[in-house]
Amino acid sequence: MTRQDQIYKWFIYSLGLLPVWMLDAFILGRHPLFGTKPLLLILAVTAVSVLEGASAGARFGLGVGLVWVLGYADVNSGMILFLVCVGAVVGSAAQYAIQLTHSRRETNLLRRPQFRHGTSLFCLTAPVA
Repeated sequence: MTRQDQIYKWFIYSLGLLPVWMLDAFILGRHPLFGTKPLLLILAVTAVSVLEGASAGARFGLGVGLVWVLGYADVNSGMILFLVCVGAVVGSAAQYAIQLTHSRRETNLLRRPQFRHGTSLFCLTAPVA
């Protein structure tokens, strides 16, 4: 990705955070859901961490943590560190799961049964349009 694409992507992530923050601050803060107040900002950090990885998730967690601490009156400043850790842990777990799935897929492709005359299952199937 080019630098301009990166800027555009993070601008879209930040723009997507605004409705989540508004929903979290103004609607769900006044009208709890089933007697509890869900914390959607943690969910936003988790989603970006899964898509972008550990370091980018930690940086996004830092930004969301700053927004959370500066935007809410009753939030402890330790939430910044908490969201950085959430972004890093979830991002690294997602990267590990993707790496594990990718390595299993490669080994499964090598172990597929061969048919007569060396044709594999992939040669017998036609692409679906």
